[in-house]
Amino acid sequence: MTSIISRASTESLQSRFRSISRSRTRSRSRTRAPSLSRAYSSHADDSGLYHNDHLPPTFTSAPVAKQSEKETSPSTSHDHDDDNPAETEPYESDEVDEIHDGIANEHDVEKSHPVAKSSSTPPDPNLVTWDGPDDPSNPKNWSMKRKWAATVIVSAFTFISPLSSSMVAPALDAMGADLGVSSTFTKQLMLSIFVLAYAVGPLFLAPLSEIYGRVPIIQLANLFYLVFNLACGFAQNGGEMLAFRFLAGLGGSAPLGVGGGVLGDVWRADQRGRAVSAYSLAPLLGPAVGPIAGGFVTEKTTWRWIFWASTIFDALIQVLGIFLLQETWAPVLLARKAKRLRQETGNQDLYTEFQRDNRDITLFKKLRTALARPIILLSTQPIVQFLGLYMMYLYGVSP
Repeated sequence: MTSIISRASTESLQSRFRSISRSRTRSRSRTRAPSLSRAYSSHADDSGLYHNDHLPPTFTSAPVAKQSEKETSPSTSHDHDDDNPAETEPYESDEVDEIHDGIANEHDVEKSHPVAKSSSTPPDPNLVTWDGPDDPSNPKNWSMKRKWAATVIVSAFTFISPLSSSMVAPALDAMGADLGVSSTFTKQLMLSIFVLAYAVGPLFLAPLSEIYGRVPIIQLANLFYLVFNLACGFAQNGGEMLAFRFLAGLGGSAPLGVGGGVLGDVWRADQRGRAVSAYSLAPLLGPAVGPIAGGFVTEKTTWRWIFWASTIFDALIQVLGIFLLQETWAPVLLARKAKRLRQETGNQDLYTEFQRDNRDITLFKKLRTALARPIILLSTQPIVQFLGLYMMYLYGVSP
């Protein structure tokens, strides 16, 4: 009889001990999960570790305090769990599991903590911008035909200029004989001075395109090239040829310096791969095709037709560009829209986002800032200097 009572007492004590152990385990797991979540969240938002007002309700310190009290008094927790288990349910709904599907419950770094939205300021009624994300006047929303038309025209401009630079190579001896030039250096200079202008033209043509727009700079510079390339065909001495070639190279450098900007204005980043490939192919084909075409022209007729033929070809591209190449630079397009709205509404306070901080800046200051920017970048930025040296090697040293 005594052994039966002893065995029953032992089993009762073991059962009570297991119940107390389970209660402690549940209490510790509930207490540990929020602290772990707070530790995980500290690397994304330091304020979440020190300020409870930035934490979601599940990360507040109140449940942790309550659970700590329960941990210090296991018998109370046991009685509470045994007598009325339903009262522990709120903790079940508020707590965050330490492990979920075998993965530690970490804070979402990109989402961060939810922040209460502040009252947004009303939009400025005088601000002129695009008419929504799908505004057809935005060059990035143009149709594919319109985008490719602009790309082909700019690529054609970029092709004709390097073509002219190398087209005279087979005719240097004939040009020297007709122009009275016997120096080998001067004859070689008549070929290379065109490319020398490439180092000067983009320094001021590219900044000007950000003030007046892409199309006016490309069209006017190409017209400048057309005039002096035509004049090369009428040169009577070596000095005239050198001067005309250099001026033609200045005009021909615009598509090389501005064309990439046109593609960036028109094509989105995920679409411009093929367009950039076509545009980049043009300055590579020009120097390759030029000597072949120049040798054919020199063999069949006079060297002067090298310049006249390239001028005719460039004139055709110029005419197509008038109809197919439209302005793409967003600040200029929005400025035109604001000007039109001022005339229609009489509201002279209208402005664009790009005019917000420089409405009172004079044109002289704009030009000074724009024209100084390439010089500053070239003189202070090592990456620009290294690229410049590399291009110098390609054009002047490599065979």
